[in-house]
Amino acid sequence: MRRDEADEGQAAKREGLAELVAADTPLGPEQAATRLRVRRAGFNHMVRLG
Repeated sequence: MRRDEADEGQAAKREGLAELVAADTPLGPEQAATRLRVRRAGFNHMVRLG
C-alpha cells in the first residue's frame, strides 16, 4: 500500500467528514436556496443585489 492510499484510508475514517465536504461543495441555485431556507425567487433577488 502506498503512503497516499494509507492517508486516504485515514481521511475516510474521520468523523464529520461528510459534513465538512458538504460545507465546501459548491451548490447550484436550488441547493443554495434550500440551504439558506429561502425561496428560489428570493435567492435570485439576493444574487442580483450582490
